[in-house]
Amino acid sequence: MFGQKKDLFELNIVHSLPGRIRLNCKAIEYLNEFNEQILQDIIDLGFVKKVTINNITKNILIVFDKTRIDEADLKNLVSDVLNKYYLYAIPINDLTMNGQLKQNPGYESK
Repeated sequence: MFGQKKDLFELNIVHSLPGRIRLNCKAIEYLNEFNEQILQDIIDLGFVKKVTINNITKNILIVFDKTRIDEADLKNLVSDVLNKYYLYAIPINDLTMNGQLKQNPGYESK
């Protein structure tokens, strides 16, 4: 059940220029009702100047201060932001079986 998290939340760099990066994440498709909150969470990182989310292309475009953070660190921080919305991004058919929540005896909280 939760094995899809890695693929669903994997961030890929689509394109980048100094101070500008476009990231793709499949989970964005399922998080459109949280766009404003995600945008604010990314802005609150402190070195992001502008951010846009496109739920259709599943992309996040970020303009950032390249003197304060590099692409790899920014990508990791954006991943942390998105992971907060994990349960909202799981397609409902992955959570239920015959109308009941699936049980995962191997799941352990961290």
